[in-house]
Parts: sequence; structure tokens; C-alpha cells
Amino acid sequence: MLGVLAIIYVVIMVPIEYLTKRPTDVIVKKSPESWTDIFLVLPTMCFCYQAHVNAVPVFVSLKNRADCIKATIASTIILILSYCSVAICGYLTFGTKVDHDILMSYQPIPSVVLIAIIMVAIKTYTAYPVNLFCGRTAIDSLSNETAASLITTDPRYSIKRRFLIVCVWFFSTLAAAVFLPNISIAIHYLGALAASFIFIFP
Repeated sequence: MLGVLAIIYVVIMVPIEYLTKRPTDVIVKKSPESWTDIFLVLPTMCFCYQAHVNAVPVFVSLKNRADCIKATIASTIILILSYCSVAICGYLTFGTKVDHDILMSYQPIPSVVLIAIIMVAIKTYTAYPVNLFCGRTAIDSLSNETAASLITTDPRYSIKRRFLIVCVWFFSTLAAAVFLPNISIAIHYLGALAASFIFIFP
């Protein structure tokens, strides 16, 4: 719930910041330098709209399964409107100087933007255990299929394996957060994985 509120706050804040300031000295590109630049945004688009993985849990949670199509269409429309409003207003605010993390483009950082940064940070912090659990479960099930059945059924080995997976996951994500220069690298990598799930493993 906190994550949803954080995203709603950002979606509302960025257009309001643009409408209140109306910058006129920004440089806005109206077309790509090359048609191949379209493929540069493909991983990001796939990352943003990768929702078919959640389709099954959503379908199961609905009382009336016939409402699944309605829920899918409604959520897609909300996503498109949210992404477009933030992207358009953010780009018109900063132009070609926009940062990969749009919240970091506001310099000096006003209080309303600082609140958004804190909310997104808290959202990420609270969502981390859930993502970690999903990742650990996936890696754990994969190791169960590849390891010997006698070893995988040993409770002591299972606890050690899970502890090792959690440690590797945590320190690898910590290293990525510390050493990656911006979030776009992570989004491009995850977007490439999302593209493989969308176009190769539907």
C-alpha cells in the first residue's frame, strides 16, 4: 500500500511541478537522431509493461474470473496515463538534461521532491523482503532440481543453502546500488530480461 501511495505521489507531483514552473529555456528533442534509437528504449518499455507474470495471481484472486479482462484493460490504461504524464511533464521540465532518475533532476531539491524521494526509498525498503523471498524461492527450486535428491531433502543443507542464497542476493544488490552510476543500467538489464519473458518465453 505504501508503494502505491509513493507512486501516486510522484505521478501527481511531477506534472504539478511542471505546470507551476513552466520552464522555457529547456532544449527538447522532437525526434531521435537515428531510427535505431527506438531500440534503446525497448528494454525500458518491456520493464514498465511486464505484467503477464502477475496475470495468474490476479486471475486467481478475482471472485468473478470474467472480470480479468476488465481488470487488465483498466490497469493498462492507468499505467499508460501515469507513465505518459510523468514522462512528458518531466521531459518538458528538464529537456535533454533530464536525469535517468527524474527526481534527481530537481536541483536544488525542493521539499516536495524530497518527500517523494523518501517515499520511494521507503517503498523500495519495504518491498525488498518480498522480492528477496520470490528470488530465493526461485533459486532454491532451481537448485533442488539440479542437486542430488538426498542432499536437497536434508534440512541442515536446506537452511545453509537458503542462508547462502540470501547473503549472495543481498550483497550483490548492495554492490549494485553502491557502484552503479545510475538506475538506468539496472532498468536496462531487467528490461532485457523482461523482453525475453515477453517475446521468447510468453
